[in-house]
Amino acid sequence: SRPSFWLKCVFEWAVGPEIPIPAMAATKPMTPRSMGTAPKTPIKQHIRDLQAKIETQVLSARTEVTMMQGQAEDISSVAQDKKLVAESRNEILKMLDDSTAECKRFIITQRHETARMHQQITGLKQDGCNLQRSLMALTRRIQDLEEEVGLQGRA
Repeated sequence: SRPSFWLKCVFEWAVGPEIPIPAMAATKPMTPRSMGTAPKTPIKQHIRDLQAKIETQVLSARTEVTMMQGQAEDISSVAQDKKLVAESRNEILKMLDDSTAECKRFIITQRHETARMHQQITGLKQDGCNLQRSLMALTRRIQDLEEEVGLQGRA
């Protein structure tokens, strides 16, 4: 009888590929005594070890899949966060632009107001100068009149 494929794989794993399994299988049934070099541990133990390795690999693969799903969720949350940051940035830039435009309008208004005030101040200064000139002219006229009256009173 020929050994099954699975048994060949287990045997190769336990003993190694040095021994040609098909040649031995054709001559006699495979038993640990007829193999030439008997494995140090029984095949059942190797089968248990393989099952444990397979279970460990399956668990690690499941863990890896779970981690990748978590990473996919993280990636989607990162994308949402980036979208939120971009929206916030756009809002802040819009508010900044609005504030800048308002400040520009305020500055222009203040410049016009300042120019108007300077014109008023200049006008008031000129009025003050004109009034002083008029006062000086009136003072001279009064002095002239006093002199005339004083000269007429002596004469």
